[in-house]
This record gives sequence, C-alpha cells and structure tokens, in this order.
Amino acid sequence: MLSLRLQWLWLGIGALGIGLAFLLSLWPHGAPGLENVPDKVQHLTGYAMVVLWFGGLVRPRYYLAVCLGAVLLGGAIELLQGLTSTRQADWADEWANASGALLGVVGAVLGGGGWARTLERFLGFPAAR
Repeated sequence: MLSLRLQWLWLGIGALGIGLAFLLSLWPHGAPGLENVPDKVQHLTGYAMVVLWFGGLVRPRYYLAVCLGAVLLGGAIELLQGLTSTRQADWADEWANASGALLGVVGAVLGGGGWARTLERFLGFPAAR
C-alpha cells in the first residue's frame, strides 16, 4: 500500500465497489439501468475501473497482483452466477473481465496509478508517514 492519509476511505470505497459488483452481477436480470449497454462492455469497463482504483492505492510492483485478484474475483462471480436460477456462468464474460483488468493495469502504468496520493496532495493533505 502507498502511505495515504485517507487510506481507510479509499479502501472503503473500493470495498463498496466490489460489493456492488457482486450485487449487480448476481441481480436476477442484470444491472438495473444498464440494459442498453452491451454486456461485454459492462464487464470490460467494470474490471478496468476496479484495477485502476486499487492501482491508485498500491505501489507499481503490485499492479499485476491487483489484476490477478480482479480476474479471480470475476471467475468467482461467474461460478456463483452458475449456481443461481436466473443467471448463468459465461466464460466469455470472464474473458471480458480479464481484458478489462489488463486494461486497468495499462491505465495504471500509463499514469493512472498512484492517483490517490496525487489527489491527496492536490487537496492539501500532508504526506502520510
């Protein structure tokens, strides 16, 4: 983890995001309000956002671990969907999840990583020790 003054806030928001991903992924008829967004686009962007979010909280050497965690999260959700009567496991969705996770790593490497530290400095918080 990076040394952040608002680490608890950033981690809490990230945890809420993961919880929301679980909820919406297991919702009987998909994510409400996203009916017009192609399924694979939802997966790709969702997992890119998760990796970019947590990429903002860790050192670059952990980006691939964050990516792997997101891929495993996506696989677990697909398995859980297969256990429901209203959803189905779709391994093409997992490919979209993994592609999004890799896209998130690329975004972190290209400058999005460490966004939390940059934001804290912009907001005038002193550097954490």
